[in-house]
Amino acid sequence: MKKAFFYLLLFVAIYILGSPSSFSNSYIHALALIFSLIFLHKLSRYYLFWLVLILCIFCSSSMRFSLEYFLITMGFVSWGMSAWWINLGRNQRAICLLSIFATLSLAHFMGFGFAEKGVFLSWLPIFLVLYYNPASNKMIYGASGFLLLFSNKISALLSFLSIFVARYKKILIVIFSLGLIGLGVFCFEGEKLFFERSINSRVFIWLSCAKGFLASPIWGHGFKNFALDYPNYKIIGTSWATLASQQISHGHSLLFNYLFELGLVGIMILVLFFYLIYKRALLAFVPLLVLSLIDIPFSFFSEFLLGSLILAPFLLRKNPSEHKLASLLTAKLPQRFKLFAILVLYILALWSFIPSAVGHYYYDQKNYSKAIGWD
Repeated sequence: MKKAFFYLLLFVAIYILGSPSSFSNSYIHALALIFSLIFLHKLSRYYLFWLVLILCIFCSSSMRFSLEYFLITMGFVSWGMSAWWINLGRNQRAICLLSIFATLSLAHFMGFGFAEKGVFLSWLPIFLVLYYNPASNKMIYGASGFLLLFSNKISALLSFLSIFVARYKKILIVIFSLGLIGLGVFCFEGEKLFFERSINSRVFIWLSCAKGFLASPIWGHGFKNFALDYPNYKIIGTSWATLASQQISHGHSLLFNYLFELGLVGIMILVLFFYLIYKRALLAFVPLLVLSLIDIPFSFFSEFLLGSLILAPFLLRKNPSEHKLASLLTAKLPQRFKLFAILVLYILALWSFIPSAVGHYYYDQKNYSKAIGWD
């Protein structure tokens, strides 16, 4: 019963809390804050957590906003690092995650999606390659490929196909993959719309991100401050992504997004993260790299949660033969600092969460002056 209760919480968090529209409701926002507070202390043990937190406080253009998003995000990430999840058997985790993907896919097919169409499916290839062997699970891979073909996420389809290219290394696989991508583009977007929105728009967004990076190359503009600061560096033109009225919420590439938000420090953290993936979850390295170069798998809170649930059980395993650098990424504070670190963490969390929760309450009441004053 306890496990079933946690599974229910996971479903609610992935399906609802990751949605920008639902997250604006005060009761959902408060629920997300509570969930984050429950699990947040697990990450306060790590040096890397405090490094990014310091960046949010001292190097962000909007400090409280950046700090709040970072703490909520890390609270969601902590779910995947919880003992109750890590200690589950691999098959139990696989069934739970597969059920979540199937349920969300059905909900989106029936028109009940809350977030961007197919966004949760970006993590499907990474989940599959870590939990299921393509040779012995052809039905699961076949159904997943068909689902991704209709998901409106070319980046996720590329990530999925990269699994087979990396595994089998045959020219026919490459040709088939390119043909499948072309079929998806032609059937569901049209080549002109695909070029305008998926290729041309990304180039302009990345160039704008580069402008923002050059303005603050070391520390960036702050975690999750992309939507706030990006308009100041946006290239204005007549293309889809350059329209003055067009709102861009992320960099459409994990690399450019972190260049903008966290500068060179963020890129160093990202490189170290992929090094850890390479050392401890090698099968996920290629599909996650492909996905990250042309899209951003870490955007909504639900994506951080889903990514953590999939990857954490692998990343927390230590490999005796690996270089010390991988262990440094997961290095923890000395035990004597544990209580002090948790105390500081929760003071910062309450300082950033309470004004936000009150602001969302007044926003729901349409008292916008008080909402702005608090949040």
